[in-house]
Amino acid sequence: MNMEKRLDKDQKIKIINDNYKHPHTYVNCDVRYFNFDFLVDKLGYFDVILMDPPWRIKGGQQNDSGFMFSNSKFNLDYDTMSNQEIMNLRIEKISRKGFLFLWILSNQINTAYEMLNKWGYEVVDQIIWVKLKNNNVYLSHGYYLMHSFEMCLVGYKCPPGEYVEYNSKVSNNVLFGEVRKKSQKPDELYEIIDLMMPGAKKIEIFARNHNLRPGWFSLGNQLGEQYEKWYNSVDCNSCEKSIRIGVRRFKSRNK
Repeated sequence: MNMEKRLDKDQKIKIINDNYKHPHTYVNCDVRYFNFDFLVDKLGYFDVILMDPPWRIKGGQQNDSGFMFSNSKFNLDYDTMSNQEIMNLRIEKISRKGFLFLWILSNQINTAYEMLNKWGYEVVDQIIWVKLKNNNVYLSHGYYLMHSFEMCLVGYKCPPGEYVEYNSKVSNNVLFGEVRKKSQKPDELYEIIDLMMPGAKKIEIFARNHNLRPGWFSLGNQLGEQYEKWYNSVDCNSCEKSIRIGVRRFKSRNK
C-alpha cells in the first residue's frame, strides 16, 4: 500500500513538472549589472534559486586579482568575482520565500554563510557531490589536502505567517557523479529540485549552456550559440604562433 501511494505521488509530481515545463529561457548578461527589479516586475518572484558563482580563491582575493593564485598567472577560461562582488548581488530581490542552492568552494564556507544570511536565507542543509572519474573517486588539487568533493549549501526563507509548499526527504544529501565539462555540476541536483518543488518557478544564476533546461530561467555571461564552440586562444611561447586545437604537440628538449 505504501509503495502504491509512493508511485501515485511520483506520477503526480511528474505530471505537474511536465505541464509547467517550457523551452529554456536565458539572458546572456553580466549579472553584476542585471536589473533584478525589472525581472521580478515582468516575471514575478522565483521559488527556487540555483547559483554556482565564479569564486576567486584566497590569493586572488587578497590582491583583488582575476588570477586564481597570487604566485602565478594561471587563470580559468572565465572571469572570477571577488567575495564582495558576489555579496553585492541583490539576490534577495528575486524571491520572497523558497530555497536557494549555492555551490561553494570549501575555503569559502564562512563567507557563503554570510552571503545567504544577507540575502535573507537560513542554511538548513547541504548537498555533497563526490566526484568520480571512470567510476573511481576523482582527486583534484587543494591547498592543504587533496579534494574529491564539492558542497552545495541549501538555504531557506519564509516570511512569518506564511509557508512554503515542498516535498521533504525526496533524496539523500550525497551525490556520486562523474566529472564532465569544466564547472558542470551533476544533473541529479536538478532532479532533486524538481521533486522537492514540482511546478515551481526556478532561476539559475551564472548558468552555462550545458545548464540550460526546460522550466528554468537562466542568467549568465556565456550563454548562446556564440559560446557553443568557444575555446581559449593559446600561443606558443617560442614561435608565438597559435596552437591549433586537436593537434598534438611535443615539448622540445632543445633550448
